[in-house]
Amino acid sequence: MLSANYVLVVDDQPNNLNTLQALLAPLGLNLAFAADGPQALHQAAALQPDLILLDVMMPGMDGFEVCRRLRADPVLAEVPIIMVTALDDRESLLRGIEAGADDFVTKPFDRVVLRARVQTILRLNRYRRLVTERMRFAWVMEQAEDGYLMAVGNGAGDITYANSQARRWLGLKQGGDAPLVGTFRERVESRYRCVPETAWQQGELPHHLIRPETADESAFWLEVSVFHLPNTDASVIRLRDVTRQMELQREAWSFNTLVTHKLRTPVAGIVGALELLTELAGKLSPNEISNLAELAYRDAERLHGAVEDVLRYVHTSRLSHQHAPLSLSALEGVVAEIARVVELADVQVKVAPGLETLSVWPAHHLLKLILLELLENAKKFHSQNRPSVLVEVLRPQAADESRLLLRVVDDGRSLTEENLTRIWLPYYQVEKSMTGEVAGMGLGLSMVANLVWSVGGECRAENRADGPGLIIELLLPVAEPEPTLSYGTGFDKLELFSPSDL
Repeated sequence: MLSANYVLVVDDQPNNLNTLQALLAPLGLNLAFAADGPQALHQAAALQPDLILLDVMMPGMDGFEVCRRLRADPVLAEVPIIMVTALDDRESLLRGIEAGADDFVTKPFDRVVLRARVQTILRLNRYRRLVTERMRFAWVMEQAEDGYLMAVGNGAGDITYANSQARRWLGLKQGGDAPLVGTFRERVESRYRCVPETAWQQGELPHHLIRPETADESAFWLEVSVFHLPNTDASVIRLRDVTRQMELQREAWSFNTLVTHKLRTPVAGIVGALELLTELAGKLSPNEISNLAELAYRDAERLHGAVEDVLRYVHTSRLSHQHAPLSLSALEGVVAEIARVVELADVQVKVAPGLETLSVWPAHHLLKLILLELLENAKKFHSQNRPSVLVEVLRPQAADESRLLLRVVDDGRSLTEENLTRIWLPYYQVEKSMTGEVAGMGLGLSMVANLVWSVGGECRAENRADGPGLIIELLLPVAEPEPTLSYGTGFDKLELFSPSDL
């Protein structure tokens, strides 16, 4: 029984209207009535019915003319029309077809035939509307910048639909009739890395796919959202290009880290020297004033150099591979430099024998930022802010000549299982769950992961088994022994901290 359909009944004879109302009542339709042609046009425009039962023989404007006018109206042109006539001649049927009628019923009414035709037309109209809406939906999906697909289950089953953008990103053949081969997971795992792995395994959001950067192309990021369809074993999956968003987050974090550590010391020196000059100018000798002015000038020069470094950082390419990788022979010096800035006294560096001649990605300046973040975290989460830290590089247990394992081990706090699985997620703040404090934006470890994933590496975190503390493991790609790129910008030589900053 169709309960949501509106049917407009048009007849100039009240008895006929009453008869049709009685015959159609069992169908549960919403009925409206009109007594002549102009009233029928007005009612149709107001109601936009699902079906019109239109009498042919009416004074003034007959049913044929009403039908022609309805077909000329762009809003009402597709409303099904059943013409009601006492005429049974061939010419009248042809006139009705030419006017645009969909079907005919004759008087006197056969109630079974009338109800069957009304129900059939309504079903066909509903199907037509459904097809039309699907066509519109498909058109919108084809124009969308995001990728959309449908898959059985939560994405582990076969793909049943994919728009052009999703086909492009997943390497599927273009065209609505092209076959959809494989499951969603199979397609993404053949072209991307799923990060963070824990988020994918546990169904947490956000999910991301990354195609790591190469010497010629930046990393490419897709955000994955899964929407489960109610009462079905299927899901709609949205793929959104968030490459620029990831780059902006990384740039903001890197810039903030760089500015904080390069500008703070010279600014403090300038302010201190000028403060003394302001307060004690009348009591100082010319020689003392000259010395303070010289100190302020030297710090101003250092500040100028730091600002130039920052500007150079802002204007360099985002590709890590366009700058020099970190040579493991320089790792001990880099870690010692960062430890002095972070004010950590007990930091050891160990590089497994035979690895000193190798280099790893990300680039030298980016790995400095990564190590800075990890050592700062080791200090922050130690009860007395004096952790013992070991930074070591060794071969991974799995035989993989293309990557090395960089481990940062501290003796601070251990983390809960929830924190360990969510530590790499953007804006997740371990401090909030452990101490109730919220320091910073919660992007530090997320940006560490961003940098590592961008070059094809992996990130892991686990608690120490021999006592309190955390182990951060980064699987880093080994750089080619003889890079052929030219580093004409000089940015690979940029020091995060100059000796005078320490």
